[in-house]
Amino acid sequence: MRKVDVIIPTYNRGKVLVDALPTYWGQSETNSIFIIDDVSTDDTEKIVNEMKGKSPVPIFYRRLENRANQQVAKNMGVGMSSAPFIFIGEDDVFLPEKHFQVLLDVMEKTAADIVAGRRVYLMDGESMEKALNRASFDKEKIFTRFPFEAYFERYFEKEKDVPYLHSNAMIKRNVFYEVKYDPSYRGNAFREELDFYLACLRKGKKMVATGQTACFHLKSSRKKGSGSQIKRIKYEYYVWKNTIKCFKKNSDVFRSKFNMRIPVLYGITGLFARYPYALWKRIKRKF
Repeated sequence: MRKVDVIIPTYNRGKVLVDALPTYWGQSETNSIFIIDDVSTDDTEKIVNEMKGKSPVPIFYRRLENRANQQVAKNMGVGMSSAPFIFIGEDDVFLPEKHFQVLLDVMEKTAADIVAGRRVYLMDGESMEKALNRASFDKEKIFTRFPFEAYFERYFEKEKDVPYLHSNAMIKRNVFYEVKYDPSYRGNAFREELDFYLACLRKGKKMVATGQTACFHLKSSRKKGSGSQIKRIKYEYYVWKNTIKCFKKNSDVFRSKFNMRIPVLYGITGLFARYPYALWKRIKRKF
């Protein structure tokens, strides 16, 4: 039985989507794929229509009437879907064989509501195997307190109960009866997925990360012009704005689950720590 619906928000990524889509419909558990287009100006619609004829599963395309954001697209896709499990994909994320099978098996074994594997960067011309081997040299802890970040590309074994995950997760449908993505995170939507998972924590949902599989996030010049490539100053503005919003909105969860006395102050301190930490990682990679 095919029991997973895939939701893929997209914006001006037609040329990447054409390569990513087969890795989604190639999963034996995929029921349908829902592509929600945030008013692309490229040939995304034409490409999707062409891909429909090649797909062994139904592909549903919906174009938003006005520019919104990925949270609106995700919520719309969830509303259109019907399968008992939902995988949140991306137009520049590629999946290995049996990715869904592994996630569903882990979900059943651990009685989790939400499960995700590792999330590894994939360079142009790099195989998934090579990317995974490269990333697996990094065995530091996944979660850091300062900055408040998670690095799911890092190597870990088996399964871990975690307080939040990255965006490309397998989620039981009933989670969405209680939690939705918040469309009020603007710009680059930084922290929107953390906000979603904090809401899941509030509702008592169990989240598990597994090292048995990984998805692969493309880093490529082909993505030039997408939302993640906006000017750096504007990008960092929304990093600050959305982080402060997230820590303020979810202060109850930060206090009860992360032992933060003053969550907003903690979030701001973490923002200052973000830059030297990024520099330290860059220097470490060179040596």
